[in-house]
Amino acid sequence: GGVHIFRQAADGMVAVVLFLVDACCLGVKDIASGVIAPAAARERIQAIREKGSTDVSPGEARGLVERAVEYGPQNGFEPYPDYRKVMPIWGDIVAENIDDSYVFGRDGKPFFASGPFDDPARCQHIVATLQAKVGAGNFNYMVGGRDVELSMILGQVMQTTNQVFIEQMNSTTSAEAEYEAP
Repeated sequence: GGVHIFRQAADGMVAVVLFLVDACCLGVKDIASGVIAPAAARERIQAIREKGSTDVSPGEARGLVERAVEYGPQNGFEPYPDYRKVMPIWGDIVAENIDDSYVFGRDGKPFFASGPFDDPARCQHIVATLQAKVGAGNFNYMVGGRDVELSMILGQVMQTTNQVFIEQMNSTTSAEAEYEAP
């Protein structure tokens, strides 16, 4: 699921970061970031809310992302390379403990479900990495196929992890003013 962070900088522009979190296996698997005008930020926030996403506290959002950053390497996957570059978005936000709110893995094990952009070579690499890191029989995976079971599983995964944090547009910190899009 996606964790969106919007922070208004001192110059009035809005820094936005989307962390794509795979709480079942990969951790933080992708990041998109940029700086946009306040009107564009309001439009994006409205569109996100209309899709049924949930607002969470800034600390909960950071806690979820940081837990995903820890979880991926347990399975052999480092966070998306741009993670360190976008960390200033957090500024003075303190991560909350989210252990009681979010489940990582599925049935106590890493679970990889291939997505629409995962080609066979990537899927083979992920499965081989899981075998090397956690061992055969200690993870589950589903590759290919768009059958009903896969759609239901992915729907449940997205429902569980699709949390969105939207901070009030008028808050500023020094980290916001220093943020630069990669």
